[in-house]
Amino acid sequence: MKKVIAMVAVAAFVVLVTPAFASNSPHVVNNNHATVVNNVDTYANTGANTSNGGWASNRIRGSHNNNNDAVGSDGGLVVTGNATAGTLVGNAVNSNLTAVNANDCGCGRNVAVRNHNRAYVVNKVTTEANTGNNGTNGGNANNKVGGGWWYHNGNHNNNNNNDSKGGYAGEINSGSAASHTAVVNVVNSNLTRVRR
Repeated sequence: MKKVIAMVAVAAFVVLVTPAFASNSPHVVNNNHATVVNNVDTYANTGANTSNGGWASNRIRGSHNNNNDAVGSDGGLVVTGNATAGTLVGNAVNSNLTAVNANDCGCGRNVAVRNHNRAYVVNKVTTEANTGNNGTNGGNANNKVGGGWWYHNGNHNNNNNNDSKGGYAGEINSGSAASHTAVVNVVNSNLTRVRR
């Protein structure tokens, strides 16, 4: 079994503001600008396996050569394990928490909080699991039978039953493939608390 898990976490511009103002009209301004680019590739692969049978060849010359078979062997057994690929990407970008205690500044209701958030978030995520692309082939066989001087002088060679037979392909048992991707973006969140 092959298991691959990739985790990416990004936190950008998380601001906690607790201002104390001598002015009677406090004014809070939060300006956030962020650019986040994630390129994540996660692969799990147990495939691309090959099993081939052996190759057999006979080259026969002369006479009275019988039952000389060329037989290619069978392909083998291919068993792949399971492949699991998982990707988790989390982005927390431009989060502002502003707390103002109006009683401390004596400003009553004249409290102004402005949040300006701008974010550019790009997630390019590839998650792939593969147990396929497996192959099995039987072996080839070749039998070449030729007469010698005996044949060319009008005689019979009696070269019989010299066969060639290729092998059978083998068996493939591939495991399961599973891929999981989760992308969570929390962008431009603002929490403002004014206590009077």
